[in-house]
Amino acid sequence: MNGLADWLTVWTTTRAAGITCYLLLFVSTGAGILTSLKRFGPKTRAGVLFLHQSAGWFGFLFGALHGAVLLFDKYVGYSPLELLVPFTAHTHPYLTGIGTLSFYISLVLIASSDMMKRLGKKTWRTIHFLAFPGFFYGARPRTAPRHRRRPALDEMDVYRDRGPDRRAHPFPHRLAEPDGRLEG
Repeated sequence: MNGLADWLTVWTTTRAAGITCYLLLFVSTGAGILTSLKRFGPKTRAGVLFLHQSAGWFGFLFGALHGAVLLFDKYVGYSPLELLVPFTAHTHPYLTGIGTLSFYISLVLIASSDMMKRLGKKTWRTIHFLAFPGFFYGARPRTAPRHRRRPALDEMDVYRDRGPDRRAHPFPHRLAEPDGRLEG
């Protein structure tokens, strides 16, 4: 192959889309929490709400791209049914299943937001709390044990495992020594 085709493999494309999706959903979740605090003036709150909605939509689209690109994977060979029905994939059924559930939760959140007036604010708010399990389901493939992932993912651990204060790590169980003590 040549240049761009070598660089844009199925693996790198789906990985980039998945990481981008997760980061956008992180921004959307954070902005959603900030919006609910009601500590901002109307202009700032409108800007944070716009960020919340935009990051959510783009995160959803990158999540769809992440799954759709897997259909072109000749190495594993996922079928549309394996990607659309949770926990039916022949390779990594658990990780693929929670990714599918995360995608469906995002779909429900976006659909319910478009129907907020019909649903009522209380029902919409209850549905919107699905964002938290959806976000953590989406985080699970990134935090899977290293022996179950491809070695190429370990280079992404640089941003997660090395920092000025490793005790402020978002996943402290990953830093624990075998005897349970935290590193750092």
